[in-house]
Amino acid sequence: MRWLLLPLISSLLCLAELPRLGASGLVFTGNEKGELVVAQVRRGSAAELAGVRQGDIVAEADGVAARATPEFARPLLRRPAPSEAVLTLRRDSQLHRAVVRFAAPPAEAQADLVIEYGEIQVDGHRRRTLRTAPLGPGPFPVILFLPGSGCGTQESASGSSSVVQLLYALSRKGFATLRVEKTGVGDSEGPPCYSDQGGMAQEVRGYQAALAGLAAKPHRGLFLLGHSAGSTLAPLVAEGHTVQAIAVSGAMSGTFLDYAAGMRYREAGLAGRDPKASAAEHRACLERLLREKQTPAQVEAAHPNCKGKVRFDSPHVFTADWHALDLVAAWRRVPRTPVLVLHGQGDFVTSEALSRNLAKSIAGARLRILPMDHGFRAHATAREALDAEQGKAQPKPLAREAVEEIAKFFGKFATPAKPA
Repeated sequence: MRWLLLPLISSLLCLAELPRLGASGLVFTGNEKGELVVAQVRRGSAAELAGVRQGDIVAEADGVAARATPEFARPLLRRPAPSEAVLTLRRDSQLHRAVVRFAAPPAEAQADLVIEYGEIQVDGHRRRTLRTAPLGPGPFPVILFLPGSGCGTQESASGSSSVVQLLYALSRKGFATLRVEKTGVGDSEGPPCYSDQGGMAQEVRGYQAALAGLAAKPHRGLFLLGHSAGSTLAPLVAEGHTVQAIAVSGAMSGTFLDYAAGMRYREAGLAGRDPKASAAEHRACLERLLREKQTPAQVEAAHPNCKGKVRFDSPHVFTADWHALDLVAAWRRVPRTPVLVLHGQGDFVTSEALSRNLAKSIAGARLRILPMDHGFRAHATAREALDAEQGKAQPKPLAREAVEEIAKFFGKFATPAKPA
């Protein structure tokens, strides 16, 4: 791995070898005629500024007749910045011209931390990495962050992401942290994250490549921090590598089917619906998806009541891999590694029972229950967390207890710093 060591105030955008990509803010679908249709235009995006509207049909892009294929649509979603795409749109039988200008997103910056944009090679493609570290020469103990499911970027130039706030707080405690973008996300090359190539094995290879690169550089200990689905990946990433300790939060035990059905049960109860009936309906749909190995499209076609119940923020291949994983066996393959299991009292995505079961299945694991939600915010109840997620209440700040627990736990296994 090669880090791009940049002064905090320098332009990360023009010096990084992996180009910064601008996003159009478009989401496409195809219609029955095979035409490329604008399904969504994100608010404030380059496409909205260019006058693109939801429902527009793309007739041409850069002078080429449009096709409703992923290969054609992909360059209209993200491009190296600055650049532009000239679209010919059909709207109400009229043709319109729109010039979508791709601008690089702002880079993360914190006055009291060093933030470095780098890259690693995974499966022949380059992935964006983001490293935060305290000011000073180091070396530092290093935390490799394993994110949850989904295909969103881990960048947060605005600093609004509670996960990124947690990583910043850990850097202020003396740790360097590293994030690795998923395939095809943010600036990263490779197949789209939400595709048949977005399985669990390729994601694990990315984190293992990052871990190997970290091990080759001076450090005071290597640590894994898994969040949500990332907690499931933690033992797979650690296998065959030396890490001093692992912390997981919002963790799961058992199968993906059990986790997903349980989540629907809790959500239904909070919404005032019959949780047993809701969970049973979801479980029946998930049985067809995961045990009978049908595709989401097959399940929805045969069982219309399953629409919206068998698609998740990760591709089907990832959730199928997750369901097939023997999690207890995976943890047994990383023996003698200290493990901290965190669960939030306000976490309705997972349950305390799942975290307790996981801790019991890992020899010597420590369990801590904290006043926080699934995303490390200081929501002490599920109702508080759900209301904030739905916009009915203001989100609370980062749960400082999570920062303290993780820093204290990893600090016990970090090599002491040498006197200056």
